[in-house]
Amino acid sequence: MMIASLLITVVASLVPQQEQLDLTPKNLDAVLERILPEDPELRWKNVNWRVSLAEGIVDAKAAEKPILLWAMNGHPLGCV
Repeated sequence: MMIASLLITVVASLVPQQEQLDLTPKNLDAVLERILPEDPELRWKNVNWRVSLAEGIVDAKAAEKPILLWAMNGHPLGCV
């Protein structure tokens, strides 16, 4: 048990601490610039998504492209 506690302490000390960021009206733009996603992270919005499988099949056949069917059961956040 003593070794596990020591190991946890050593590992925790090696993890870099996050900079504390206080939100004020003066630094709002800088904070938003740091936390909002950049263009490469938003490329999924440019995909021509289909919500109907039938519509997707028609479009995929016309474009000779495969279909990605995403199906799930339960709450989207895993809260079941």
